[in-house]
Amino acid sequence: MRRIKIFARTFWNSLTKPSYYKDIKEAKFSFSLKYLFFLLFLISFIQGAILAVKAIRFMPQVPQFKENVKLTARLFYPDELKITVVGKKIKTNVKEPYVIEIPNQPTNSTGQESVAHFITIDTQGAVENYAKYKTAILVTDSLVIIPDNQPSKTYKVLMMEDLLKNVPEGSVLDKNVYTKVTEPLFPYLDYLPLVIWITIALALLIFPFVGAALGLSWQLLRLLGLALLVFIAAKIMKKKFSYRETYRLSMHGVTIPIVLSLLFRFPGFNLGIINTLIFVVFMTVVISKLDSRS
Repeated sequence: MRRIKIFARTFWNSLTKPSYYKDIKEAKFSFSLKYLFFLLFLISFIQGAILAVKAIRFMPQVPQFKENVKLTARLFYPDELKITVVGKKIKTNVKEPYVIEIPNQPTNSTGQESVAHFITIDTQGAVENYAKYKTAILVTDSLVIIPDNQPSKTYKVLMMEDLLKNVPEGSVLDKNVYTKVTEPLFPYLDYLPLVIWITIALALLIFPFVGAALGLSWQLLRLLGLALLVFIAAKIMKKKFSYRETYRLSMHGVTIPIVLSLLFRFPGFNLGIINTLIFVVFMTVVISKLDSRS
């Protein structure tokens, strides 16, 4: 209980009280290291607990979820579609462009306004047709064009030759083959409750320690640059702080960007450089209130 009180006081003072950094300057490095680790441990525990709660809430929906997955999988592949591999390319037996949607789902299943279909097959098509078809995935005889997660790019091109390199010439994919491949996978859905309970256990018992250890490693590396900014600010103010001292102080000052990142993560905001600027401004105030000779 005493340690929790010490942590809570250290956390609040690190966050709100620049004058408190005089005490930090005189404390041992291990004190700051333990503080930073426990802060990251608590954050990881909160994130793990949120994941565990979501998993527990999902548990009653598992039976219906399994049935929906089976139904969607069985209806997904069209009865009439037949795809044949010829010379590391594909050809079909249907009129193209041919569209495949996800059964029992809205047409815009990708959540993107510019997308109206899930898969469009046009063996005579080209990359340039991707936008025209308003499809999430475009399949030509030699290419597969899929969305790209990078903001600067709209799509990614996969070569059919690479995708089919281990597929024998003349191979056929139709409803019968699709069913033979997918049906044996359905029994594995019965393990879903076990997977969920394992996820809950890992989220509460393992993830906080692993998350804190990885987070601490990342923060200590990140602080190499942040502490340098504080060191430069100290030199500008003609404060005789060593780099080691600014690093120690920054181990507590980083509380602000850590907390802000956590708070803004849930609404989906990425503070980026703003977070760094807030840290630098706060630490500049801290340095201005400290006597470098003490």
